[in-house]
Amino acid sequence: FIPVDNDTGTLLDPMLLCGEHHIRRVPVVKSPGGDLQNIITQSALVQTLSANLPRFSAVGKKTLKELGLGSRSLVWSVDLEMPLKQAFKLIQDKGISAVPVVDKDGKIRGNISARDARLIVSSQKIYKLLNMP
Repeated sequence: FIPVDNDTGTLLDPMLLCGEHHIRRVPVVKSPGGDLQNIITQSALVQTLSANLPRFSAVGKKTLKELGLGSRSLVWSVDLEMPLKQAFKLIQDKGISAVPVVDKDGKIRGNISARDARLIVSSQKIYKLLNMP
């Protein structure tokens, strides 16, 4: 994961990360400590750009906090020790496309997505891993 700092990151930072690294979600963290505050999706970036296109030069320089994208919000996540099938159940139950995997300190250690579920179900060898943390 390549996080963006809530207080210093601008709208341009997650846009560049998504474009350069071909990622769809960027975690927003609060420094010091890097506690997860939010997840910015490509969809949220497109919506924000679309709504602010005429004034983009000014909006692009604002921090994520100033735009309200870095505000602490309810972020669904799964514990590192949680069985994989519970992560997929959470994705299905909440109607979300992915969840961050966090350790006991709340630090991001990975990501589980709906795409991962499709890959696992299509492979007999990997399917056995669903009950493992």
